[in-house]
Amino acid sequence: MAPDGSGPPNRRRAFVSHVILALLCVLYLLLYMDRVNLSVAAGAIKSQFHLTATQLGIAFSAFGYGYVLLQILGGSIGDRIGARRTLGGFLLLWGGTAVAIGFVNSLATLIGARIVLGMAEGTALPTATRALASWLPVSRRGFAQGLMQGCARLGTAIGAPIIAAIITWSGTWRSAFWLLGALGLVWVAVWIWFYRDHAAAHPSLKRDAMASDMAVPKASSQPPPWGSLIRRMAPTIGVWFCQGWTFWMFLSWIPIFLLTQYKIDLKSSALFTAGVFLAGVAGDLLGGLLTDWIWRRTGNVTRARQSIVVTAFLGTALFVAPIIFVRHDVTLIALCLSGALFCLELATGPMWAVPMDIAPDHAGTAAGLMNTGSAAASILTPMVFGIIVDATGNWNAPFIGSFVFLLLGALLSTQIRPERQIRAATENLSSELPASGHADWTTGSTTISSRRSS
Repeated sequence: MAPDGSGPPNRRRAFVSHVILALLCVLYLLLYMDRVNLSVAAGAIKSQFHLTATQLGIAFSAFGYGYVLLQILGGSIGDRIGARRTLGGFLLLWGGTAVAIGFVNSLATLIGARIVLGMAEGTALPTATRALASWLPVSRRGFAQGLMQGCARLGTAIGAPIIAAIITWSGTWRSAFWLLGALGLVWVAVWIWFYRDHAAAHPSLKRDAMASDMAVPKASSQPPPWGSLIRRMAPTIGVWFCQGWTFWMFLSWIPIFLLTQYKIDLKSSALFTAGVFLAGVAGDLLGGLLTDWIWRRTGNVTRARQSIVVTAFLGTALFVAPIIFVRHDVTLIALCLSGALFCLELATGPMWAVPMDIAPDHAGTAAGLMNTGSAAASILTPMVFGIIVDATGNWNAPFIGSFVFLLLGALLSTQIRPERQIRAATENLSSELPASGHADWTTGSTTISSRRSS
């Protein structure tokens, strides 16, 4: 393949889709480096603004208010006007807001900036799912989502020590926000230049007569079938809330948990955090690979998604349980945290593939519905953690709630039905499809078709 993507049409399309996937991976890496920014800088900010743990928890949660507000709306916008303009516009706001956080001077301004940051970022994951639905077949979606989410956890893993080093080198926590915001603005410029919402519009592909048939689905001109979507996505919303409860606890509190509970300095705390999130990277990649492998092996999309998700939740619960009781063994705690996040992230690829399975023509809206569960958890978890710590002085106690929600999430996972697909082509009427299927690469389109037995 030539560097410019020249070659036979199918090879050019593959080249373009790989570059798009790479751009989305970079985006996730930057977004999650930014998300860990506040948690790594929390000690310095808490000291500078004289905050209690509860106040710091409110600052963490402020992101979630804007984030939850734009999940469904942002996904719907992405479905209507396409991923190019939606991600370009909102990520421009995100980069500018990240830079602005470096200038806040009080708890109130920090909270306000975090709300705007959450609003700007709220469209990112649903619209990225919209972009993938336009360029990838069903047989590769689990791995693609696992890879992207793995890059997100990698951003958290490498972000923790990098941000700690930037803060130490510059002498101020503000510089980390300035740097990441600037990198986000560069990403927006590259995205607008390269990405197109369908193959026929891409400079490398529009010369091909078959290009107009390559990208399925294109941006939908029909409004989402809200009743069918909400009913079909309801179990995934509950599951993703349960996952988000533990995930946001890890993302917000683990650095300062290690710093406070085990008296680890900033640099060591960042390294421990990096190790925990590297385990999450491995879980993301493995979960995506496994769900696609099961789908190809069995042709049963429900089994491919459900089996991995249920296993992930139960495995996470097993690793979270010891954290509730262990008090002084930092090595054991680090291993349990790593094992918990590894298992938790096994569910990420399968779960993010479900909106594309259920509603390929409205994948952004469906993904926004699902991620509303995690966005709600992003508000509640950090705040509840801070309140419990202030009330009890026990940094281990909040993990009890995590354990309960993990068991509930495993139960709800059995209700996910990705084989029941909603297509705009059926006049917004949902059609239940069999659990078996296959991907058709001859035109780049995706089908989940029946293998009926006589």
